[in-house]
Amino acid sequence: MEQKKKKEQDVLVVRDEKTGEISVVTGLNKDGTPKRTPAKAENASDFLKFDKHGDVLDNFFTNFFRQCKEPSRFGFYRIAAEQADKLVEVLKEQQTTRRNGYQPIDEGKINWQELEEKWGIRRDTLEQSGDLAKMLNYGKSDLVTVTPLLGGDRYEMSARLEFKPDTNGQMDVVPHFIRKEINLEQEYKGYTFTEEDKKALATTGNLGHTVQLADLRTGELKDSFVSIDRQTKEILDIPVEKVRLRDKIGNTEITATDKEALSSGKAIKKEIELANGKKFFATLQVHAEQRGIEFVPGQSRQSQGRRQDNGQKQEQGGEAQTQGGQKEKGERPSSWLTKEGTIRPITKWKDNKFTDEQIADYVAGRAVKLENATDREGNPCTLYLKFNPEKGRPTTSLRNPDEAQVIAPSNESRVQVAVNNEGKTHEATKNVKEPLKQGQVAPKDGAQQKQQNAPRKKGMKI
Repeated sequence: MEQKKKKEQDVLVVRDEKTGEISVVTGLNKDGTPKRTPAKAENASDFLKFDKHGDVLDNFFTNFFRQCKEPSRFGFYRIAAEQADKLVEVLKEQQTTRRNGYQPIDEGKINWQELEEKWGIRRDTLEQSGDLAKMLNYGKSDLVTVTPLLGGDRYEMSARLEFKPDTNGQMDVVPHFIRKEINLEQEYKGYTFTEEDKKALATTGNLGHTVQLADLRTGELKDSFVSIDRQTKEILDIPVEKVRLRDKIGNTEITATDKEALSSGKAIKKEIELANGKKFFATLQVHAEQRGIEFVPGQSRQSQGRRQDNGQKQEQGGEAQTQGGQKEKGERPSSWLTKEGTIRPITKWKDNKFTDEQIADYVAGRAVKLENATDREGNPCTLYLKFNPEKGRPTTSLRNPDEAQVIAPSNESRVQVAVNNEGKTHEATKNVKEPLKQGQVAPKDGAQQKQQNAPRKKGMKI
């Protein structure tokens, strides 16, 4: 009889939503919060027990809701008393699974008014461009124009944005500004890049092997992947342990051998079949920003049946006869790639002859400015040429694809932008030495007026 009574008794398990702690209820504290103890057999005598027909449970919750200041902070479960220790462990495992499960960033933690005042960032603009979805899923935006308030003045700058939690648990924006060049000369988290490393990062954007990097907070060394943000030229890294390699890309299996090579940082070339049946050859490698496998830009991504013809005709100096978009009869689109799958150098595009620097930029997958181009109507214009890995050939565009889309300045900023950014001269301020402020169309004070009125000295430049 006594044994039967024990089997009919239940206990109350509580989960603290703030800390994630799961334990068994033993009563109530003075502030209404539940008293708790670990779900261990030696603590069984302290458990708050109740049966199906008693009023212990009703009394507990009546007092709990009357006294507790944060009732939503706690979640309760009713389980059999004799299995409390085992069932609590199950609950903890389930909680770990949920915690490790993917959850996007809570937009309720974002103060959009503050971000607009601080950075000039508007939610609707990010949403329309598709950048908001990337950022809420722990990624970065593409290059966007921000207008940070610095010293009372606003400045237009290009940056990639991502959300990071601040000290108050809210989400703040972290901008990643464009660097003039990739700095590989300095030690990075305890690692010094070799010449081979520099070449690999400049060519593919990935190091090509894993290295041990020091955690800046703890000093712990971890095997890590290193990559370059191709838009900002920022060095990125991620511990190997945080990268999960997918089992398939489309219909193509990523084998154990593939994963072994990829996990070491190496690149592999593989024929990929998408779900729609389309096949192409691609170079796969782990990229730190992707937290997994990427199709390496500028490498071999060619449609099946369009692989490089070693007998391709070329003009002297290595220039393809089909440059300028004119294809020979029978020529294959993959003529824009070498047999190794890298971008083939070209020396000109139509009437635009390339400098050595432009050739290097093109081969590296960067945009080349064409100043002697014409539009579809035959009128002179400026175009940008860049190799498109999706199409397997170079394509042109009116905007520089490597830069953010710059929003035209407002009327009050037109003079400021023209003088400060574009090097133009404004008659009313042409002798003013300081950069113009927002809305400024004349000397702002007596000192600047004196500069403006002072006759310019003529003499020999040394």
